Formats: sequence, C-alpha cells, structure tokens
Amino acid sequence: LTRSTFTGAVRLPGADITGQLSCSGAKIAGTDTYNNALVANEAKVGGSVFLNDGFTVDGAVRLHGADITGQLSCSGAKITGIDTDADALVADEVKVGGSVFLDDGFTAAGAVRLLGADITGTLNCGGAKITGADTNNNALVANEVKVGGSVLLNGGFTAAGAVQLHGADITGHLSCGGAKISGTDTDNNALVADEVKVGGSVFLDD
Repeated sequence: LTRSTFTGAVRLPGADITGQLSCSGAKIAGTDTYNNALVANEAKVGGSVFLNDGFTVDGAVRLHGADITGQLSCSGAKITGIDTDADALVADEVKVGGSVFLDDGFTAAGAVRLLGADITGTLNCGGAKITGADTNNNALVANEVKVGGSVLLNGGFTAAGAVQLHGADITGHLSCGGAKISGTDTDNNALVADEVKVGGSVFLDD
C-alpha cells in the first residue's frame, strides 16, 4: 500500500501475509466509527511492517495481538487522530521478531500502547513526540513489555502524560537521556517502573 491514499479506514484484522506489509508514505484521511484509521488486530506478517517514510493517518492505528516476524517500523509516522479511548497507537500483546522503531520524527496525538508486547530486538522511541494522553493521562503504556534489546526513550523523546513500564523485562539498557515527561497520571506519577528488570544500565540523565 506504499504511497497510497485512502479516504476511509483500512481494515486487515486477522490477515495472514507471508511477506511484508508496507504502508510507507501512505495517507489515510478517513476513519471508522471508532475513529480508527488502520486496523490490523491479530494480523500475522511473515516479513516486516513498514508504517514509515511519511505515513500519515487521521485516526488511531490498531495492531493488537499482531504477530510480526520481522521489524515494526513507524519511523517518521504521524498519527494525528485518536480513538474513543484517546489512544493513537494500540499494539498491546504484539509480538515482533525484530526491533520496533517509533523514532525519527514519530508523532502521536494520543497514547501509545505496548502493554505485554514481546519484542525480540530494541524498542527505539528516540525523538518520538507523544503530544496526547489516554483517559488515565498516560502517554506511553508498556507495562509487562519484554524487550530483548534496549529501550530508548532518548534523543528528545517527549511525552505529554505518564510513562508506564511496570513489570517490564529489558535485556539491554533503559535510556531516558534527555527525555521530557511533562504530564502525570491520575496518581500524579510521571514515570512508573515498579518491578522493572533491566539487564544493562538505566539512564535518567542529560
């Protein structure tokens, strides 16, 4: 679907794709009744998923429970809309065999959800800008996430709500160098990392 333009939502729930799913440079200007622009819950992709290179949507992106053998690249994506729960990207319980890239100008108008995600590589949110929060005032929800590499919330990462990493299992580093978390959750917390396990170092510096 590279560089395609759509005036309504794109639906791929439960799709079984042997190769890659490429929406690089695509523009989805319409949404469904729940304000979702791209719905690919439970999709199985044998290659990588590319929502990058100018990918722009006016509603939420849903990848709940997707199984992606390769990487998930949302580098430079712009999610300008939110669903009825004020989420912009919903990828709870997603399984990614490579790395997840929410970097290089990635912007989201609502919360980014990776609850219980299993990521073999790195979770790179370097320079990401999450300008909105969900109904609990969380900007990034990654409780119980499992990451085989490092988690990078650095390089100018900004969040308008709390960052939730409760119970996260990170093999590499947790780097928040230079991060700016300007909001708090309903308990007045900005960063929640209770019971987090980090195999490398934790950086809350710069």
